[in-house]
Amino acid sequence: MKVIGYWLLLTLLRLLALLPYSLVARAGNALGTALFQIPSRRKHVVLVNLHLCFPLKTEFERDLIARAHFRHVVRSYLERGIQWFGSSRTINRLVELDSHIDLTESDAPPTIFMGFHFVGIEVGCMLYSSQLPVAALYTPMSNKRLCELAKRQRGRFRCDHD
Repeated sequence: MKVIGYWLLLTLLRLLALLPYSLVARAGNALGTALFQIPSRRKHVVLVNLHLCFPLKTEFERDLIARAHFRHVVRSYLERGIQWFGSSRTINRLVELDSHIDLTESDAPPTIFMGFHFVGIEVGCMLYSSQLPVAALYTPMSNKRLCELAKRQRGRFRCDHD
């Protein structure tokens, strides 16, 4: 069953790469909104964490943050199709980096980027790796096939993984 799931996911990601970005983004937002309505362990964890981190916010405010989180996370998963299977040109057209560090400067020192894996960091790193040599360090996923796919697709623009 895991093999079938992997191939279905791979097919879905490849199909998403063929669609216009605006459609993928809207689908991710809609699916995230729908998934938030379903009681789940993940939803419970998000709401508990928000309550612990923001005790002064109202339940309504924390609920709004949780809903936005679900939309952004699900959207980022659907965007992986474009990130992993879209062209370098497509990624360059879709992503804009606003950095205080000029990494194109020839005498720039080595730079370490650290970020959370939830939303946006992956495509930003892929954009940098299409222009400059980079290396990535990450915790492997429990699904070995998916981990190898992610490693291969993330590294297709000259990125080394450790």
